[in-house]
Amino acid sequence: MLLLSLFLLFYQANDLPAAKISAVDFSAVKQGPIKDPGCIPLFSRQITFRVKNQSDKTIYIYGMKTSRDYPLGYLIRLDREKNQWLNPEYNISPRPYKEFMAQAVYVPDVYVLPPGRSVKFNDLAKKMYLGSRVKRFIYISFSRDEEPQMITSEEFTLR
Repeated sequence: MLLLSLFLLFYQANDLPAAKISAVDFSAVKQGPIKDPGCIPLFSRQITFRVKNQSDKTIYIYGMKTSRDYPLGYLIRLDREKNQWLNPEYNISPRPYKEFMAQAVYVPDVYVLPPGRSVKFNDLAKKMYLGSRVKRFIYISFSRDEEPQMITSEEFTLR
């Protein structure tokens, strides 16, 4: 908890901290076309993310139950006109956990990631993201008793 608190002190509320700087390495490790889009080709790309716990404490990832699930959050794209990271479909910035969950109709599962371990999950992207600078955000905490904090993956270009 102390490590996360110190980490967050160095950033203003509007900043989205890239997880590489903290005790969590959160990055896209693979991307490519979806092999079988099924009958509804809404999404065209698949991205594999890895969350690696580099701390000596357990990390709680909100929205995941197993490594086959994906956590709360979504892809965001850099809007160059506004110089902001936004959800391009709704033109909104990512929100703190309390605001995000205020609209939820369920209590999210929590994935427990022990120290020194990592977990991968897949996410899908629409064609509109191709060529864009993107990030994925998730909510984590170092204790079940503290409010989850938003962190973002490293920035990458979707190809």
